[in-house]
Amino acid sequence: MQYKDEIETSGWFGFVKKVTARFSSWRSINIKIGVTGESGAGKSTFINSIRGLKADDPGAAPVGLVECTMQARRYEFPHNQNVEIWDLPGFGTRRFNSKNDYLKRVHWNTFDAVLLLSSKRFTEHDSWLACEIKKKNPEQQLFFVRTHVNEDIRNFRQSRHKTTPTDIEFQLQTLREDSSKQLKEIGIEDHTVFLIDSHKCNAFDYKKLVKKIVFKANILKKESLILSLAGITDGVIDMKLGKLTKRINDIAKLAGMAGACIDRKGSIYPAEVEIMFKEVSAYREQLGLDLRELKTVAEHLDENMDMLLKRNNLKSYEYGASKEKFACFYRQYDRFQKTLWHSVPMAGMQWKLAEYQTQCEITLKAFLDICADDIRNLQKEISHTIKGSEPDL
Repeated sequence: MQYKDEIETSGWFGFVKKVTARFSSWRSINIKIGVTGESGAGKSTFINSIRGLKADDPGAAPVGLVECTMQARRYEFPHNQNVEIWDLPGFGTRRFNSKNDYLKRVHWNTFDAVLLLSSKRFTEHDSWLACEIKKKNPEQQLFFVRTHVNEDIRNFRQSRHKTTPTDIEFQLQTLREDSSKQLKEIGIEDHTVFLIDSHKCNAFDYKKLVKKIVFKANILKKESLILSLAGITDGVIDMKLGKLTKRINDIAKLAGMAGACIDRKGSIYPAEVEIMFKEVSAYREQLGLDLRELKTVAEHLDENMDMLLKRNNLKSYEYGASKEKFACFYRQYDRFQKTLWHSVPMAGMQWKLAEYQTQCEITLKAFLDICADDIRNLQKEISHTIKGSEPDL
């Protein structure tokens, strides 16, 4: 009966405010990820891709053929300003007089994770920097990332008359083993190498890298990071769906309490709709199905927004674009009918709460399933467009 007491103490709007704050606490957790590597390693391109941006999008990191990063630059994730990814200056250029001069430029111990990128081979500079990072913060997560893998595969194909998927897989394994050998030669025994191409977020080890970054974070920061990553890969989508699914029971309890305790008379929408609509709006936002993200997708596909919605039949937009539309969606699950049993002291209220909670839980689960289908269909649409303009690996 805790929530009923809160309603009586704070009033309905105060209660909703508390509920919203309670389930949005992940936004206040600060996470810092550093990305470094020598000039040409592709730091800026990776930073843009993990945030779901292209080089010409507002807020994107500048991408060029020469080293663009003179000072550490901070970039925010589009859905969470408290998750920061830093483009760090690469060592090994003439811009730094000494190693000490370089180390003074960056506060290495402030990062939760550091990604060390290399486009061709890991060098003694990488070994020195990895050791220094570990000295600054022994608990810090360090990831070794080999970039531009698509170019290596393309060169491999061009050197042969014919290649099979087995040949490609063998070449990837060769690249991975070669990178590992380089790291061992420069004194780094404990490591994992991730092969990526920042222009192909569903290829090679990109998904595996993102998952590792997430799972290496502590429990509170893990939730924040999952809900902030752009929904650019199947792996990230699965993680977001898993996290959002775990919220359903708690949100259904709150919505059920509202439905059972708040008089519907005089209200445009049932009280439980107020709470659930906030939650389903978060589903759409987190999975890249809100209006802003859909407009971005339409622009990248060079397509009219209305045509995109029509062709992909996005039910999450049809049912969740407004409170009125969601209320209509909820009606098919709103089966509550007041009976004499609900008037029984104590037990009647418990039965009433249980019935409301059940139908709210079913509603939220159904809407999240719709969002899952929509984002996967949209991902196929984007993938199909990309494949139409660029050959598969």
